[in-house]
Amino acid sequence: MQLANVFAGRWDERKKWGFHILDSWQLFFDTGRSIGQITSDFKTEDVVKNDLVDEANSFDAAKVKADADGFALSDDYKKVDVDAIKAAL
Repeated sequence: MQLANVFAGRWDERKKWGFHILDSWQLFFDTGRSIGQITSDFKTEDVVKNDLVDEANSFDAAKVKADADGFALSDDYKKVDVDAIKAAL
């Protein structure tokens, strides 16, 4: 769930799953360079692309929701207090 919060972050700017905010990636790469984790030089726009975002988001969202709503959780998963986990994040 913690990772899902990151994936869904800044949704107001992204609007679609998989959309990359180039300024965020630039900061990530700049930070990696400043601490020595990235030693090569490249342009962010050469490695971070949004070319396939529209195609990747062309799924039937209503069908996905219906499938998820119809999925039967195991008893172990039913015991998980999702609200408590959300509150701790």
